[in-house]
Amino acid sequence: MAGQKRWFRRNPKKALSLGLLVFLLVADWVFGLVLIPADHNTFRCPHPVFHHGLLPNQVATAKWGKRTYPMYTNSLGFRDKGPREVSLEPGGKRLLIIGDSFCEGVGVLYEETVAGMLGARFESAGIEVLNASVVSYSPKLYYLKTRYLLEEVGLKFDHLMVFIDISDIQNEIAYEVFEPGEFSALAEFQYDLGRMARRNFFSWYTIWARGRKSREIGGVDYSADGLFPHFTGLDPQMIADPDFQKLGFAWTVDQKLFDRWGNKGLDLAVENMRKLVSLCKQRNIRVTIVVYPWSQQMVSRDLDSIQVKEWSDFSKANQVGFVNLFPKFIDDRPFPTVYAEYFIDGDAHWNPHGHRLVANTVAEYLK
Repeated sequence: MAGQKRWFRRNPKKALSLGLLVFLLVADWVFGLVLIPADHNTFRCPHPVFHHGLLPNQVATAKWGKRTYPMYTNSLGFRDKGPREVSLEPGGKRLLIIGDSFCEGVGVLYEETVAGMLGARFESAGIEVLNASVVSYSPKLYYLKTRYLLEEVGLKFDHLMVFIDISDIQNEIAYEVFEPGEFSALAEFQYDLGRMARRNFFSWYTIWARGRKSREIGGVDYSADGLFPHFTGLDPQMIADPDFQKLGFAWTVDQKLFDRWGNKGLDLAVENMRKLVSLCKQRNIRVTIVVYPWSQQMVSRDLDSIQVKEWSDFSKANQVGFVNLFPKFIDDRPFPTVYAEYFIDGDAHWNPHGHRLVANTVAEYLK
């Protein structure tokens, strides 16, 4: 104790600097407790093989827009009705659904999602329904994740149902340079340290938050803080480009967008879907493609859409199933009526009634 006092007396400037540093860290932490908003994405994680996914066996609270809702994942890191151990070998038939935020079911309870409703409906028939969908997936990640589940995890299933979203074309361009690999120990440590710091220290959170728009599209960090050695993220100028921003929802109804970005994204999607279908055919797994419109296609009455034509032709050429949901959302009713009935207010995603419409249509197809 006496030695410590002598050190402080001999080094008053260092002692003052040290004391100031400790004070600032404590103050920064206190400000963080008060000012950093709650993290409603604690169950989400980067992945070295398929870019991002969900952590296994999570009990969390998710938030989408103004809606908060419980989020549970099973042992495979799939959204589920509760944490549970999923056997790799099914007891009967097994349907695996994969898609993006629509099929993950943002903003609604799991029991209200397409997968949740189909699971409840077919349980008595001995058919298990699993949901591998995650926000901002697209054909490249559908392929990489399915291959990982089959080859690395050893998951068995009989039928793969792929919900291809309008926004997948934008995401295909975003993921074009991503290559599956492994996280280095140093990269994982840096990522975990950064995640801890931005959740607890206000200054760190502020710096991170300022750069989010240059890294994210649809809430997904395309750089993952340097975890991916072959994928440093998107060009900020491309993200800021108004055409690229609109691409996610309007490429089927805007010729300029289609010519500039959409055609390329569609070609990438088709190539990755070919790989996915080939992978499944090698294992005698049935494949079905499902397509559905966004509001922009509904307003434009884009019933005979490029999205429908492309994937209908693809399905015929590759001898896989095809479900076209465009007529379910584009009919004689005016757009505001359809939107109010099937979509979350102020959002592009389905409400429970929209999920039920899709689940009922898919159930009829499966029969």
